[in-house]
Amino acid sequence: MQEKRRYVRWQIKNPLYYKVEGSSLEKEALLKDISNGGAGILILEELPKDCLLDLVFEIPDRVNFISAQGKVVWQKETGAEDRAQFTTGISFIRFRDIDKEKLYTYIRQNFPEELNQRWWQGLK
Repeated sequence: MQEKRRYVRWQIKNPLYYKVEGSSLEKEALLKDISNGGAGILILEELPKDCLLDLVFEIPDRVNFISAQGKVVWQKETGAEDRAQFTTGISFIRFRDIDKEKLYTYIRQNFPEELNQRWWQGLK
């Protein structure tokens, strides 16, 4: 199977918060990986494809959070029988340059060797 991603994914497992568009209820989830184009998250609810989400990521060592808006592009149930969990693929539809810079700064400061090894992987 050929990889379709345009950006290198960074394995950063941190808390995140999301709201389904049109809802004021903020829910907690887990960030599994992130790139400039999207993220993989672990959530406790099933969401329809193309569902819009407002996302706020906690990145350690950062004063400000990273925010983005994304849409659900795929979802797979991964939890145990007693607790459903869903690994969910998100494609960003809004990811501001300032937030991309915060992400890059975090990666550069915390994963410098991996950054050097993977620098060109996202280019096709």
